Amino acid sequence: MKKTMFERYESVIPIASIALCSTFGVVIFEPDEIDRYKNNCDLVAAWCSSERGYHGFHKHLIHYTEAGRAYIRKNSLRIYLDEIMKVM
Repeated sequence: MKKTMFERYESVIPIASIALCSTFGVVIFEPDEIDRYKNNCDLVAAWCSSERGYHGFHKHLIHYTEAGRAYIRKNSLRIYLDEIMKVM
């Protein structure tokens, strides 16, 4: 049976995160084998809140500005990769 992205990534440790406020942010995951080679997926991102945990998983491609700055789009937000914090 096919699993949802939430079911596949809920127990995976994110590789990076960015806080948008004190209780809400975005976490970045390395794509698993299912997503890595499907539709050129570079990263998987999800919203992270203190109340709901991880939600809104989505596959993302890395885009670049004219100046060469890398970012992903999460809804209408540009999340610049040089502003996120790597999780160890």
